[in-house]
Amino acid sequence: MKSLNNNKICQKGFTLIELMLSLLIGLFLIAGVFTVYINSSKSQRSVEVEVKMLDDARFALDVIGYDLRHAGMWGQFKESAKAEGSNILVAGECRASWAVDASSPVFGFNDPLPNPYSGVCLNDFYAGDLFETRYVMSSAVTAIDPSILYLYANYSKGTFMLGGGPVVNEGGNGNYPVVAHAYYLKSWTDEKGDGIPSLHQITLQPGPSVTDIMLLSGVEDLQIQFGIDTTNDGAVNRYVNPSAGINWKKVISAQVWLVMRSANKYPNIDTSVSFNQQPFSSTGGTVAYGNDGYRRVMVNTVVQLRNSE
Repeated sequence: MKSLNNNKICQKGFTLIELMLSLLIGLFLIAGVFTVYINSSKSQRSVEVEVKMLDDARFALDVIGYDLRHAGMWGQFKESAKAEGSNILVAGECRASWAVDASSPVFGFNDPLPNPYSGVCLNDFYAGDLFETRYVMSSAVTAIDPSILYLYANYSKGTFMLGGGPVVNEGGNGNYPVVAHAYYLKSWTDEKGDGIPSLHQITLQPGPSVTDIMLLSGVEDLQIQFGIDTTNDGAVNRYVNPSAGINWKKVISAQVWLVMRSANKYPNIDTSVSFNQQPFSSTGGTVAYGNDGYRRVMVNTVVQLRNSE
């Protein structure tokens, strides 16, 4: 009878060295997978931040575009330069008659430093252009509010008045609420010194008074150029930077662009970027930002001014 031990198959396992090598290779593979996952997550978050900045910028351009398209709309009254009532005082306004300057429905400053306003309406001006828009609401109202500024207008006459003042009835005037805005960049968003620039809207409020509203955080640059029709053919002949010497009756369009900057830094991503200025720059060229960790996008729009005189 044969011994059972002779029928056993001789089996061998992994040596300790083989096990250690297997574990080491596995660790390298897992580390590679995690590296790819982490890098993919960072790229995805970066893309999500860029998409959000684009959406925010489009919102701001929609608000600005609405103002520019309506600038110079004075109800039935067309001869805005002859509007009366420019001596009305508005609390906190940027300069005398700022809210009722019907002769300049659109006005701008090209990268003004220091603050071009002597009033208290603007604080901590940061960078970029500053521009104003003025018009009235498209529909006249029947009930007037003593705290609101109106333009009482018909085809031949326009008078700025507070709602509590005498009502002008010559020729069936309409009572049109006045809208006055200015746009600029401030160096902070939530608190002074936080380093996050923001887009602000100076706006005429009931009172009447002027209030500074934070419109959008993360706006690092705001630029505007105006399209001039020098030949009276309804086409833009050239774009110019805002200045006091512009014949505003010749302005028929505006080009606006915003540079958005992320609130947080992304140290492991090359954030250097260049934006083409054309046609916003009279000399062409680009605006370049170095690799400082902040993501940036540029969004622009062209707006046709509907109420040029």
